[in-house]
Amino acid sequence: QNSTHHTNVMHLDKLNRDESIELLLKVTGEHDDHHANILADTLSDYPLAISSAGSFMAYHTTVDIKEYNRLFLNNRHELWEAENKLKIQRDEFNNYQKTVFATLSLIINKMKKESNLAYELLAVTAFLDNDKIPENLLIQYFKNEHGIKSIDIEFKNALFVLTKYSLLSRNYSNKTPEIKGTKELLFTTHELIQLVMQDLLSDKEKRIYLNKAIIATNELLPSNIYSLTDFLSNSSYYIPHIAVLIKNAENMNLYNSEMILLELRDLEYNLSVIR
Repeated sequence: QNSTHHTNVMHLDKLNRDESIELLLKVTGEHDDHHANILADTLSDYPLAISSAGSFMAYHTTVDIKEYNRLFLNNRHELWEAENKLKIQRDEFNNYQKTVFATLSLIINKMKKESNLAYELLAVTAFLDNDKIPENLLIQYFKNEHGIKSIDIEFKNALFVLTKYSLLSRNYSNKTPEIKGTKELLFTTHELIQLVMQDLLSDKEKRIYLNKAIIATNELLPSNIYSLTDFLSNSSYYIPHIAVLIKNAENMNLYNSEMILLELRDLEYNLSVIR
């Protein structure tokens, strides 16, 4: 995971769906393509998660692909704990030394020792959409929390630490015609990294970081409805982040002036587009 320790690093992204299904079926010995596809979607084709799930089911023969998916969706923490206990009991059950949660939490804790700001930024991204995360949104959080008017070496180092540990990766889609006229730096993380980061936070910390992400987003969005429409039309990658923030706030019953303001901006934009 720490790319600075090795030369000629190859970054492994998601498996494609056919690879995920093939790996699950080969490891488990099952022939249920349908539920293998559903589980691969649940795990977002994350190589470590697919491998861990397959190995767990291969040993725990009473748990099939359909049941593993149900357990992951309804009892994720208990399932990860069971995987870890099984790992302790039988080290050879998995080629990976640790389960998904244990591996990612270890990496996140190592990262935190190098840069507490990197940990904060990852906590903020845990409540956003996982794709096309704008650097400007992270910069706004940094300015709000640390009272610094411009980005400095500490912020850049925090981003370097996150990318070094493969917790964030550069998204180059803003160089395609899909996003016109923008040079904003975008990042991508993985949905499972977001889940683990959320699980490492207390309920109070979750609400705090979610609220700070909402505040930073509100400060980037123009207050004038016409300027807002132009901004979101030209930088459409902000729209999924607004939707995810609102959804997370509703799930956590976080209702305050900042949440209301974000919902109002979302409503104004949608009404403008409809009009």
